[in-house]
Amino acid sequence: MPSYQIKNKISIFADILFYVLAYTLIMKMSAMVDFDKNAAGAVIRRLRKEKGLSQEVLSSFAGLARSHLSMIETGGKQPNFETVWRIAIALDILPHELVELIENKDC
Repeated sequence: MPSYQIKNKISIFADILFYVLAYTLIMKMSAMVDFDKNAAGAVIRRLRKEKGLSQEVLSSFAGLARSHLSMIETGGKQPNFETVWRIAIALDILPHELVELIENKDC
């Protein structure tokens, strides 16, 4: 068998192996992070109530409309990064702490 045919077969095998490993890694990673669309709102609501704040007060501190905060808390809207940041600061916690609570679904 000529060497170019051997190299071609090795190349095809390497490509197949790469795609199988990539697919396996993607599937494992997606299984590790289970998205809960209600977690962010539930955590924010719990923290707001623990601090004795109304939606009006928290939304004012965060520079949001009260209706927007309400939709986040009920799961009707998902907060973007800037909104999470603003809410965290308004709750007097660091943004990464709020994200960690959401990740852990610490409601």
